[in-house]
Amino acid sequence: MMMDTARKAGRHGAAAEMHDSDIYHILYMLEWNLARDAGLGRYRIESIMRGIARSCDRNGSYDGAQAARLMRDYIGDPRKYAAMRYGTPGDPSTDFGTVFTSRLVSQMGRHAEALELVEGDIARNPDGPQSWLSKAHILHGLGRLDEALECAERSLKIRPGNFVAAGFRARILAGLGRYEEALGCADGCTHFEDHHFIAARGLALAGLGDHAKAMAYLEVAADIDANPQEFEDARLAVIEAAGIEVPARGR
Repeated sequence: MMMDTARKAGRHGAAAEMHDSDIYHILYMLEWNLARDAGLGRYRIESIMRGIARSCDRNGSYDGAQAARLMRDYIGDPRKYAAMRYGTPGDPSTDFGTVFTSRLVSQMGRHAEALELVEGDIARNPDGPQSWLSKAHILHGLGRLDEALECAERSLKIRPGNFVAAGFRARILAGLGRYEEALGCADGCTHFEDHHFIAARGLALAGLGDHAKAMAYLEVAADIDANPQEFEDARLAVIEAAGIEVPARGR
């Protein structure tokens, strides 16, 4: 199925038609970059899109401004591009899905839409660990913590060495009030993997009343996470419980 074509400028400014294969390639680059940055806690989407646009201009493959507009339109409604994104029947190599796009959409607060996207990815590939982890993120955003935990654990069962998933599982455990379990997960990691467990440590230590350590972790988690309100709420609860005076964040 062919989609409406866009326009691009060639290296020397001559207008050329952007075909479906061109659009596919740019959107594939976007999903690849989202996959690369999935463990950082929060997507810096403007930086990602600028990098892709600069790469298009530098290589002379596509006009960067056109590429940026295409990516914004895609993020606005990924479902518009479903026919292209899922490729052709019998050729799974052309199916790049929305595993990480759904995580970004959820980060933007569009949880119901994100859930629809990731459910489609899981239906096509039930054994994809990143799809299950994305679903865990989305359900967490919806406040469905028990279901989110199940999805994170399923992701870890498929790929036990994924410390992004392990850290998120520990965070969910802390959110469920299972503080000792959350710390146990975090304490089992090495120094190299520790940043994946910052959120879990902060929430768990706050729940256990270790106020000084909790504050340090919660400050960092609020700065790096996509949805910092959970950590800010925990931080304020620690301040109240400890009876301490701390300047408001950002001052």
